[in-house]
Amino acid sequence: MLESPLYATLGGGFLVILCLIGYFNTQIKQLLIAAVAIAAISAGLVVLESVVVTHGEELDATIHEIRDHVQDGDIESAVDFVHASAAIVKNAARNELMKVEVEWISIKDLDIDLLEGSDPPEATVGFNVVVRAQFRGSGGGVINVPRFVKVNLVRTDNIWQVLEYSHDHPLKHMRQN
Repeated sequence: MLESPLYATLGGGFLVILCLIGYFNTQIKQLLIAAVAIAAISAGLVVLESVVVTHGEELDATIHEIRDHVQDGDIESAVDFVHASAAIVKNAARNELMKVEVEWISIKDLDIDLLEGSDPPEATVGFNVVVRAQFRGSGGGVINVPRFVKVNLVRTDNIWQVLEYSHDHPLKHMRQN
């Protein structure tokens, strides 16, 4: 819940305002003390949120970093996110990426599912993408390709690495749910 400082900022701010209104109307010193305490606690929660990075935030950043490498045409940096135990997956990803020249990738509806109790931590991330690209050497034009992507990852050495991935038409995923 604290992956965003919004709740601590709005909730704390609202309570501080209520305490200050009460203090100015009643001159009860405890309301002023409560306002200061709530402001300090809210500020502490905002600082805590900025210092603590959750697995969900790490996964979101990892998916976007891979996207950035693919958009930049840096295939090797993108496939470096594949776990060493998944050499077949790494080669498949490399072969797929070498077939296309990507202009941009838009990621939407990131759904992160952490596998409870797994050691090392594992997660499945599903999301919709639209890729604007053209096939290399095809002579064809640039097209927009919508896909639903599912990625299984494991966290080793403090980084998330891909174990396997799949992609399909986004409507197929909607029909299965």
